[in-house]
Amino acid sequence: MKFTPLVIALSASLAFSASALAADMTGETAPYDWSGVYVGVHAGGAWARADDSADRVNLGGGAIGGYAGANWQVGKWVVGIEGDVNFTANDGAIYGIDIGTGWQGALRGRLGYAIDSLLVYGAGGLAVSEVSVDAAPIIDETETFAGWTVGAGVEYAFTQNWVTRLDYRYSDYGGSNFGFMGTTDVDVTEHAVRVGVGYKF
Repeated sequence: MKFTPLVIALSASLAFSASALAADMTGETAPYDWSGVYVGVHAGGAWARADDSADRVNLGGGAIGGYAGANWQVGKWVVGIEGDVNFTANDGAIYGIDIGTGWQGALRGRLGYAIDSLLVYGAGGLAVSEVSVDAAPIIDETETFAGWTVGAGVEYAFTQNWVTRLDYRYSDYGGSNFGFMGTTDVDVTEHAVRVGVGYKF
């Protein structure tokens, strides 16, 4: 009788092991839960366009940065919020005027549909970008533009914690005036594609 607790513990352990083995043999696993807080890094290409009253400048380059957010899953629907900060190297020139973007950031809401460890989502929200115009000695200025962004992406959880993604977004950063008495009005838009890897806590 003094071994009764040990017998009970061994029996419970064997029962748990048997049920786990049966689940593995039948392929039954718990569905992936996208709820939680996450952080990640991403990199990719960014293609921007700067328009003023007379001309259009195409800006091309790369982007690298980090992101963080949180998801809440209800059934197969996933709602989330995400922020990111990036450094871009978009630049171009026309008539001796150099135009480029530097750091960028965004705060986006996300809505996705989960197919177990695969998530397809759309996102949109606020976007800001540093824009510089250099036409020395007339103009040499840097302004912060604020606008909006929309996009879509797909994520895949290859472990319980590690998630990879492919994300596309279109951003309209609005415009600002440069030069003497604001004589040059510049509007900037951008397409960006980034791949990333994140860790979900």
